[in-house]
Amino acid sequence: MDETMTETVQTAPFAPFEWMLSARYLRARRKEGFISVIAGFSFLGIMLGVATLIIVMAVMNGFRKELLDKILGLNGHILVQPLESPLTDWKDVAERISQVQGIRLAAPVVDGQALASSPWNASGVLVRGIRSDDLNSRTESGPGVAGMIGWGITKNIAIALDASGAQISSVDGNYNLGHADIGARWHFVNRTAFVPFVDVGYAGRALMKRDVTLTDNLGNTSTGTLTYMGTGLSYGGGLEYFITPGIAFGGAFKWTTGRFSQVRFENLTVEDLQLDASSARLNMGFTWYPMGR
Repeated sequence: MDETMTETVQTAPFAPFEWMLSARYLRARRKEGFISVIAGFSFLGIMLGVATLIIVMAVMNGFRKELLDKILGLNGHILVQPLESPLTDWKDVAERISQVQGIRLAAPVVDGQALASSPWNASGVLVRGIRSDDLNSRTESGPGVAGMIGWGITKNIAIALDASGAQISSVDGNYNLGHADIGARWHFVNRTAFVPFVDVGYAGRALMKRDVTLTDNLGNTSTGTLTYMGTGLSYGGGLEYFITPGIAFGGAFKWTTGRFSQVRFENLTVEDLQLDASSARLNMGFTWYPMGR
């Protein structure tokens, strides 16, 4: 008894059969030219409808993102407050909320109305206070690119210049963070293809956020790019696997500590800041050694 087996054949996108089928209905015979006109108008209408849908969805998604960035820049996703009695156990409440899975930050705040006055104007303002520990405990991350060039002094020691940049997404909006390090790397060369290493160096950092709106004492607003700059110390290590004597694939982790000492907004620059900040970088990629290991 013969058994017939059927196999499922997957057709690649834009296969010749699809082109033949679409051309068959778009190009009618001479005596059926009116059908070709109808098919052309139908194809054009579908194309315009899909294009309009894509454009509208892109605009609405962008508007939604900007709206959330503006709202969440001042307020959190959830506001917890008492109804009839003061919140005296706010420390315990914040600790319990912080332990909920998915919560990135639970910070106690206090706010109230006040009157701000100057020799030229007076206006009501909303004053909001937050603990400095909560501001320093925020951790945010984002993807980026990095590159490094170096010179081997010996088989184990190399001088390296490392530069990287990343776009960080946070509740306050997106901003760019850049690092530039110059330092030394020590390779623990051995007989295997795996070579660990450690890094140490002097780092320069810059944090930039666009479309920031600031208000002066007179109530005048200005929108521009806000940039923080500073220096610090970087240290870390990693592991490389030599695919060939001259090409290695590896990963490195760097931790940078220091301070932002300068802030710049358009043409205005403020020096001598003491803003502590730490940053971490996890890089993965290929390294080319022209002279081999």
